Amino acid sequence: MIKLQLTPKQNIFFCSDPHYNHAGIVRGTSSWDGKRGCRDFDTLEEHNNTLVNNINNTVGVDDILFCLGDWNFGDYKSGENKSGTIEFREKINCKNIHLILGNHDSEIRKSDELKYVFSSVQDYLELQVSEFSKKQGVKAFKQRIIMSHYSFRVWNYMHKNEGSWMLFGHSHGSLTEVFGKSMDVGFDTHPKFKPYSYQEIKYLLSKKEMVCLDHHSK
Repeated sequence: MIKLQLTPKQNIFFCSDPHYNHAGIVRGTSSWDGKRGCRDFDTLEEHNNTLVNNINNTVGVDDILFCLGDWNFGDYKSGENKSGTIEFREKINCKNIHLILGNHDSEIRKSDELKYVFSSVQDYLELQVSEFSKKQGVKAFKQRIIMSHYSFRVWNYMHKNEGSWMLFGHSHGSLTEVFGKSMDVGFDTHPKFKPYSYQEIKYLLSKKEMVCLDHHSK
């Protein structure tokens, strides 16, 4: 588990499925039948540049960004010597990026060189964020956050206190049944195609009821 303190000088952001260098997901270059699920860009360069600019315009240098998988599509392209994973990482100003591995991150999974460009790399991560109150005598509120590339029906601490959050990606906003305080944080789900801040997620999930689907609710 990673424990963080929310401060005015350092915010926390979440995203998933940037799919840097993925020509198939770009409408102008895709060969997919019907181009279903494609992103509305004419070129791969436009897509990649928009990802980089939207991250850098949202996430500060000293902020913390959690990416929940599918960082880059493939890695070394034929005829190129530079890793797409490293290229994308070098363009992002934020110094603190934690990666939860997705199904398209197989090159990162097996390469220590590629893992090294991130603050941490794992398949699953639990985070505890402390929000300190300005009111004297009020204890810090601690929000537990569960992160995976894939959506869970049940997750750790979903039934405790005000409920932990379950953040995921992979589905690109297409998952119709999302239980309790759970949320797809993929780029395709944000109206401005950018990472979500901690505060945005807190607001959105405050509207959802805490749900427990197994014996832990009894």
